[in-house]
Amino acid sequence: MTISHEAVVRSELWWALDSQKFRHLPSVEHIQDRVLEFNKFREKVIADRADNEEAAAQGRHGPQPADNDESGEDDDDEDEMDPKLY
Repeated sequence: MTISHEAVVRSELWWALDSQKFRHLPSVEHIQDRVLEFNKFREKVIADRADNEEAAAQGRHGPQPADNDESGEDDDDEDEMDPKLY
């Protein structure tokens, strides 16, 4: 998800949390308010990604196993996925 997409989702949720039957108003003022809020959320997304990038990567990938292979053999061919799974 791009930074802009995430900012749109966050800003739309923020606008919608105010009422149960929320809808956007077709006024110039409301559109300007939405643009301002989107820009604020975009900056928050950038900051959140910068602050949490390392922890998120660790959560996705987990700790890397130690490379203790001393046999000297290259076993990359054994790691290939079954072609039917592509």
